[in-house]
Amino acid sequence: MRNIKSKEFRQRFRHNGRFFIGSNKVMQVALGSSASSEIHHAIFKASKVVYYAS
Repeated sequence: MRNIKSKEFRQRFRHNGRFFIGSNKVMQVALGSSASSEIHHAIFKASKVVYYAS
């Protein structure tokens, strides 16, 4: 069941989006932790709201 849902999700967004699975810390690093390390304008703000419990 879980695999079917993820396949449907990937199929839905394959032409106009990106989908990745990873830990919250990896996601924070990918988005950027500051304005100087972000990949797109102001996207580092999203990394601030990703919950990470150490």
